[in-house]
Amino acid sequence: MKVYIFCGEYGSGKTQVSVNYSIDLAKKHDVSIVDLDIVNPYFRARDNTKKLENSGVKVIFNKHLAQADLPALPPEVLSAFEKNDSVSVFDVGGDDGSVVLGRYSKHLKNADHELFMVVNGNRPFTSSVEGIRELKDRIERLSKLKVTGLINNTNVGELTEAEQVLEGEKLTLKAGQELNIPVIFTAVRKDMISEVEGELSTKAFPLDIEYKLPW
Repeated sequence: MKVYIFCGEYGSGKTQVSVNYSIDLAKKHDVSIVDLDIVNPYFRARDNTKKLENSGVKVIFNKHLAQADLPALPPEVLSAFEKNDSVSVFDVGGDDGSVVLGRYSKHLKNADHELFMVVNGNRPFTSSVEGIRELKDRIERLSKLKVTGLINNTNVGELTEAEQVLEGEKLTLKAGQELNIPVIFTAVRKDMISEVEGELSTKAFPLDIEYKLPW
C-alpha cells in the first residue's frame, strides 16, 4: 500500500492539493482519499463527492470524527493497510488530525508512505523559514512521523499573482535546504501554469479550482 499524507496549517490549501493529487493518481491507480480534518471533517458538498468518485477516487470519512474523544480512522482505512496494490491520500487538518495520525503511526510506518507538508508563504505561521520549521516540528511530534517533503502552495486565492508563487517557491526551497527536506512540487492554479512554469525551479503541479471545497 502507498500512502500520501498532506498536512498543513489552516489556509495552506492542503485540501485543494490533496484532492487534485488524488484525481491525478486515479488515472493510473486504485485511489481513496481519507478526510482527517478534525475541525471540518466532512466532504459535505454532494457535488464534490460525485466529482471525486466520477474521477475514480473513493471518499472515506468518519462522520463522528469531530465528536469523538479519541477519534478513530474509519474501518475502510484500516482494512486498506492490508492491500498491497492500493493508494490512499490522507487530508490531515490541524493538531487534532496529526494526533490521530500518531495513534496509527505504527500502521503508517509499516506502509510505504510520504508525509508532505503544504506551505503557503502568504499565511502568517509559514511566512518564514522559522515558522515552517516550527510547524514541521509540531506535526512530527504529534503524528510520530517524519515530514518527507514540502509543497509550495503560496497563494491568495483568485487574487494570486505569478510573483507571489515564485517568491513562495524561494521561501520553501530555502526552508527545505535548511531542514534537509526536498520540495516535491509547486502547486499552481492551472490557468497560471504558463505564467510561472519557465521560471520555477521545481515541478509545477496544476490545480483545478473548480472543486469548491467546503472543508
